[in-house]
Amino acid sequence: MIQTKQRENYLSAMQINTWLPRAPLPFAKQSDNSLLTSITEPPIIETIAVIEEQKTPTPIAAFKEKTLVEETPLQNNTPTTAPHFSLQLMQVGRCLLLIERPIAETFHIKDPTYQLLRNILYAAKLPDSPQPLGDLIQWPLFKHSTIAQGKKEAKEFLQSFIITYKEQFIDTQCLWLIGLDSICHATDLNETNYFESPIIEPYGQILLSPSLDILTTSPHLKAPLWQAIRKLIPLWQN
Repeated sequence: MIQTKQRENYLSAMQINTWLPRAPLPFAKQSDNSLLTSITEPPIIETIAVIEEQKTPTPIAAFKEKTLVEETPLQNNTPTTAPHFSLQLMQVGRCLLLIERPIAETFHIKDPTYQLLRNILYAAKLPDSPQPLGDLIQWPLFKHSTIAQGKKEAKEFLQSFIITYKEQFIDTQCLWLIGLDSICHATDLNETNYFESPIIEPYGQILLSPSLDILTTSPHLKAPLWQAIRKLIPLWQN
C-alpha cells in the first residue's frame, strides 16, 4: 500500500490539493433483461460524451512537468525496467472503471470493445455512457529519463491517481479493473483472479475482469463475468 507521505508527494506534483464531492451520475433506467443475452444485444447509440479541453494542465501533464524539473539521476545510474501499458479511468454511476487500452487511444463510438462495454454496463443496471476521468494513463510517463519508472512506481502512481478521483465521487461503491494491465499494476493480483470481487485497500470493493478485447474474442468468458456482476449489483443500486 502506498504510504501517506508518498501519496501526498504524488498529489502535490499533480497540483491536486483539495477534493470537492460531486453528485453521482444518474442511474440508467432499470431493465428487465437480467439474462446473459442482454450483454450481447447493444443498445442504440446516439452520441458519445466529449470532454471539453481543459484550460489548466491535466493531472498527468502537471505531474510530468514538475517531475521533469525535479528529476535527479538514479543512484549509480542503474537503469530501471519500466512496464508498458495504457489505461483509461472512467466513471459510471457509483462505479469507477480502470480499463486496459492496448492501442493507447481513447474509445471511439464505433469501437467494438466500446459497444461491448456499454452492453455490460446496461446488463449491470448502470448508465451505459461511461465518462472518462483525466488523461489516458500511458506508462512509462517519461521517455529517455533516468528517474525510476518500474512496477513499484507505476503502482504507486496508479493508486494516487485512482484514489484522488475516488475521493471526488464520495458515493463510489466499486472499482472495476478491466484487463490484465489494470489488475497487475494497480494490485498484486493477476489473471488467475479473473471474476473475483475482493475488498482490497486502499480501493475497497473491486471487480476483476479480462480485457474487453479478450471478452470480444472469447464469448464463453461472458458467463462467469455476468455471475460475478450479479452478486455486486446491489452495491450500486441501494
